[in-house]
Amino acid sequence: MSDRAATLARLAALERFREERARQQLATAHADAQAAREIKERDEATLETFERARESALHHPAADMARYALYADAAMAAETVLARSTDTLAQSETALRQASEDWTLARARRDMAGERATEAREQAEQAVEAKVAADLMDLWLGRGAAK
Repeated sequence: MSDRAATLARLAALERFREERARQQLATAHADAQAAREIKERDEATLETFERARESALHHPAADMARYALYADAAMAAETVLARSTDTLAQSETALRQASEDWTLARARRDMAGERATEAREQAEQAVEAKVAADLMDLWLGRGAAK
């Protein structure tokens, strides 16, 4: 195999490695985004629970303003937590999109490197075959001239 074909084969192997790493990063980003979605859903449910409790305390026959204030504070804290989890989800989804794009590009680079390596290997094989054919022709012509 020619030096060029060997170099392109090594490059193709490197691109396969990079594509696999990008695929793993995509899987991790997907898992992170899913976890962020679940946390956001949990935080939304917590907020809804506190808001219902706050409304219930307000409409309770013996409206207890201390209980109402407690649930109002809890709802505000839950809103803050929900805002953070919403931001985290947005960041996770952005990372997921980027990882998906990176993986797509890595697959394309892997495919192109594989095609170049295959082409170079085929050209090297053709060059060897042409050299062998030329050597055989020289031998044949040499024997013919010797007779």
